[in-house]
Amino acid sequence: MGLIHIELFATLDLVGQSPGRPDEDPVGFPFGGWQAPLLDEVAGAQVGAAYEGTDALLLGRRTYDIFAAHWPYQEGAIATLFNSVPKYVASRGRPDLSWAGSARLGPDLAGAVREIRDRHEHVKVVGSLNLVQTLLREKLFDRLDLWVHPIVLGVGKKVFDGGAVPANVALLEPPVAGPRGIVYLRYGLADGTPGTGDMSAPGRGSGRQDRREGPGEEGPRAGQPDHVPEDRDLAGDVASSGLVRLFFAVSEDGGCHPPGGAVAGQFAQEGGGEGEGADLSCAARPYLHSSVGLHIQDTPPGDAVGEQRVVHHELFTAQPH
Repeated sequence: MGLIHIELFATLDLVGQSPGRPDEDPVGFPFGGWQAPLLDEVAGAQVGAAYEGTDALLLGRRTYDIFAAHWPYQEGAIATLFNSVPKYVASRGRPDLSWAGSARLGPDLAGAVREIRDRHEHVKVVGSLNLVQTLLREKLFDRLDLWVHPIVLGVGKKVFDGGAVPANVALLEPPVAGPRGIVYLRYGLADGTPGTGDMSAPGRGSGRQDRREGPGEEGPRAGQPDHVPEDRDLAGDVASSGLVRLFFAVSEDGGCHPPGGAVAGQFAQEGGGEGEGADLSCAARPYLHSSVGLHIQDTPPGDAVGEQRVVHHELFTAQPH
């Protein structure tokens, strides 16, 4: 069985309508062609790589008509690919199928898509927002590639526009941002439906035991000072320049320890990767904490500190002097 890939360009508010040209889908939409001023070489290369191995296209009627009027008259790798592979069109009407290799799907769209997936290895759905809603609703997709652009439009057809149902997805690789702010996100459909938890509970979610605090304790930061001593040189402790990210662990008794494993005592400096061992004492910890948030997770065996199980991981940030 092959894979159904949905490939979409979207704005930050997930509008996916008419990214390429003003006349793609102009009814009630004044921003056709919004992608053009933002496209850069990084995104272009990502798009090209995403289509490698494609052996079929699955398109909605409007996208098919746009492609059929354009790609047969173009040259280049994408044009060669699109012109050579089978094109399957989801349409209630009778589209002009003069583009070589085109075929209209029957009224049982879900069944037809399953047959296509069985017949091909990598089927790409490009644009086709109305078709995408059906695929989302029926969970008839395996991959979802999104290029999120740094603009907000407030109007237009959206990626999840009435077809989405509760589903889990998994990030397949780290997001990549281009020089103009386009972020490339690759997701795969995962099993099950989203779980729930209670963020007000000490355990901050489902599937773990509540954290018990001793009498008079307010949490792992209880009793820590809220000011920096005048003689404290954080720049010397951390780094000479740049934004620094430090990971510490808090044990059940509220103590502060560097976490075990590969990140022990290391810090990452923006643009510079991992640095040398940081070896910051707990005295410096409160001054490095910012309000960016708290991420809590169970710590795997081997990351325990002494006899105490590490139950919190915190992310601290500081801008050195």
